[in-house]
Amino acid sequence: MKNLRKSISLAISLFMIIVLVQAENIESKVLLIKPKATIESPINRIFYELMYKIQHGKALQIEVASMSINKSRRPYLNSYTSYGKAYLAKENSTTLKTDRNVSMEFSDRNNFTGRKTLEGIKIYGATNTIKVEIKLVTWGNKTIVLRDVKIHKDGFGYFITGRVTDGNRTVYYTLGIFEVQTII
Repeated sequence: MKNLRKSISLAISLFMIIVLVQAENIESKVLLIKPKATIESPINRIFYELMYKIQHGKALQIEVASMSINKSRRPYLNSYTSYGKAYLAKENSTTLKTDRNVSMEFSDRNNFTGRKTLEGIKIYGATNTIKVEIKLVTWGNKTIVLRDVKIHKDGFGYFITGRVTDGNRTVYYTLGIFEVQTII
């Protein structure tokens, strides 16, 4: 009986040693799960969606509206609104541009029926931040870069807004982008 107790004790001790050794081996192989880190996408999700649509044959129209308020010597000419439209095209993998220069009409030029100007628009999405450049083709080919650019998507289309302060004026731009049917 004494030998039986010794044998049972040894068996239990051996069993416990095996369990502990196995536990140590398992513990060394367990990968620690770290909390999910927030990783920003290298490209803006909404911009990527616009690029994807163009790459897959969708026609996107862009309508541009701007409101300018300036400091003028003539008190009745302190602001004007401009408007124009074109289609968006892919320039490269990170840039969208208007398919042609946008013919802009102005409220202070015979209530939108006067002389027009041309503006070329590029939208850059290489990073999570959107950048918009507007080339004032008929105003000396000057390029302005919008600040505080925001891009938004809703159920009807996309909106990009931004502003520029240039000398004696501030201009707010809104770019409305939406899908249109084409006849092909």
